[in-house]
Amino acid sequence: MIKKKLTPDYLVGKIEDIKIDFFQDKEIKGLIIDLDNTITFYNSREIAPEVKDWINKVIASGIKVVILSNNYAPRIEETIKDYPIEYVERAKKPFKRGFLRAIKKLDVPEKNVMMIGDQIFTDTFGAKRTGIEIILVNPLPGKEYWFTYVSRFFERRFKAKLIKDVPWLR
Repeated sequence: MIKKKLTPDYLVGKIEDIKIDFFQDKEIKGLIIDLDNTITFYNSREIAPEVKDWINKVIASGIKVVILSNNYAPRIEETIKDYPIEYVERAKKPFKRGFLRAIKKLDVPEKNVMMIGDQIFTDTFGAKRTGIEIILVNPLPGKEYWFTYVSRFFERRFKAKLIKDVPWLR
């Protein structure tokens, strides 16, 4: 049972490698996206340059986006100030409450929502507990929060076993 909750639905190397058609084919109308190491480098207040164009394409396609982060509002607001994106701060992932708040902000049926994140124990576990599909991306390179660094040690211990049958998006 716990293995199922920790196993993502899809894998992709980089978020910008996800084709917008993929979301349209799956009838996804709303995306919940993690902040640190998914679209920004750790503690950065800017979306990574390689991700900016992808975010603009998602928004232009009509897909709504909400950032779900354990960070505080000022950091998130500054990061997304140039985009029509809402956010949920201090989400306390993997608890369901933050995910449910994000779904409410998207204002689309839960079946049309997908999560994108870089961590198994927070993003994947929270999304699966909430009942939404998740794409697990490789984290952006660089420094990480100390707790994330420790968490990744444990993720690596059994990640290969968890994801051996998960489809890669290409």
